[in-house]
Amino acid sequence: MNECVANFASSLRPRQRDIYEDVEATLSKLNLSLPANVAPIYVSRNAIRARIKKIDPFFRDFNRLGKDRALRRFTPIGEGLIVLNPLERVEIDDWDFDLHALIASSTVWKKLSPKKRELVPRVRCTATVAIDVATRCIVGFNLSPNPPSTASSKTALRRIMCDKSALVAATGCKSDWRMQGRPWSVVTDAGPAFLGEFETSVARSGITRLLPEADPRKRGTIEAFFRYFKRVCRYFAGQTFANVVEKGDYQSEAMASLTFDELERSAVRFIVDSYHHRAHRGLGRCTPYGMWQRLTKDGTFPPPRAIELRAAFGIRVTRTLGKHGVTYLDLAYNSAELNRVFLRHENKELDVFVDPLDIGSVLVRLPDAEGRAQGKASDDYLEVPCVAKLTMGLSLDRYLISRKALAASAKDDQTAGLLARLEAHGALTDTGERTRREAGLAEFRATEIEFEKAAKSMFQSTRAALEGPDQGPPQPHDTIPGKLVAKSVRRKPTQGSRSPSGPARSDEGQGAAWSPPSDNAGGPQRPFGGSLNLGDGDDE
Repeated sequence: MNECVANFASSLRPRQRDIYEDVEATLSKLNLSLPANVAPIYVSRNAIRARIKKIDPFFRDFNRLGKDRALRRFTPIGEGLIVLNPLERVEIDDWDFDLHALIASSTVWKKLSPKKRELVPRVRCTATVAIDVATRCIVGFNLSPNPPSTASSKTALRRIMCDKSALVAATGCKSDWRMQGRPWSVVTDAGPAFLGEFETSVARSGITRLLPEADPRKRGTIEAFFRYFKRVCRYFAGQTFANVVEKGDYQSEAMASLTFDELERSAVRFIVDSYHHRAHRGLGRCTPYGMWQRLTKDGTFPPPRAIELRAAFGIRVTRTLGKHGVTYLDLAYNSAELNRVFLRHENKELDVFVDPLDIGSVLVRLPDAEGRAQGKASDDYLEVPCVAKLTMGLSLDRYLISRKALAASAKDDQTAGLLARLEAHGALTDTGERTRREAGLAEFRATEIEFEKAAKSMFQSTRAALEGPDQGPPQPHDTIPGKLVAKSVRRKPTQGSRSPSGPARSDEGQGAAWSPPSDNAGGPQRPFGGSLNLGDGDDE
């Protein structure tokens, strides 16, 4: 019986009824080996159950559930981290809503027919939440219809340091949400949503980043809030539940009735008006809102300036500095200060930071030399307004939507006026040709003959420049270079006589007179070094 009971602490996770059968089967074999006069051995189920209960609970769960779950269950909970100051420790994490939401606005959803409503996508939204450990207040929040990303985590981090009164007013909350300031440290896991751009924003905001191990108990405050936050899902249809057994036959997607914007307003209302004013056991039954009021009566660490927030959370792009300043999405940003930088750093590439919430101005990181020239730090920034003043206070998404609508309108306008534009082009071309002929002017284009002459001249010039003149076939070294094309009939001069143009023509050293070349091309030719007799005689 002890051997069978020991199998209860196994990764196979047997039930107690399985242990009963193991004991019965083992005793059955034993009873068959006993003499006939010996009564069979029997063990009651209560005795087996009592033996099972004597198994060490930690040993039992260690083998049945694994090391991690055993440690979570039996490790004692102490006082935990002692955090006394607001925003001293802020924990941030993501949570998928146990609820399907509709990706459509409320006004559009009400106007859709039943068939069109079936085509609207259903998604499980992701909430990125930041909680202050000292007061248990939610200081940052972002809801996204997409999986966790650095964009959602950056938005939640930024809302910690921004005024949230506009969000409260848009959701119709009765209470305020004045939890604002620069955290001393933020605690996250090592998920991809908290790497890359998120780490850059944390560093530029002057915040310490803590990255504990993957155990969720190292971020117990935010995990406890998510267990409570599940209550908001029970208000609406379309719940996904924890597992398929709990879900049963419930059609979560078909029952979805809450749009994304309604879910966002409901989540903010639940946090601001319900959670912040509910008694919290970790605060000695005080409310998070009341605890924040008491701990911040002397103030908090001031939030970053607006220019610091733009540098930390803005979209970073690289632009070339020119006479129009810098450009982004066909918008020009320029100022007198930036123009002075342009005079010293023409065509230099600079880092530009665009705030998605307000594209009315951008931040331009000054070059190192420019910062030293103005006596500033090398990483100083210059705020440059947009030349188009209408963009002041305009968000990036609204500008992109209007730009897309304008592009669609422009295409419609071009399509509508295409026929008239082409007819006007043809009529103007015909009028120009007709008036040219009537005025007797030459054609605007060169004729084919003129082009061929110019091409022939170009080819000749090219061959002369690249190939050189044609010198004819090579001649022997003792002949005149070139080819004989004509000859002169001359009298044979007498030996020792003088010609009108110079001394007597005689062959010095030999006494032989020079004779003209014969008609035969292969006959004797005049020596290359001799002089020509240009005296008497007719030249041909």
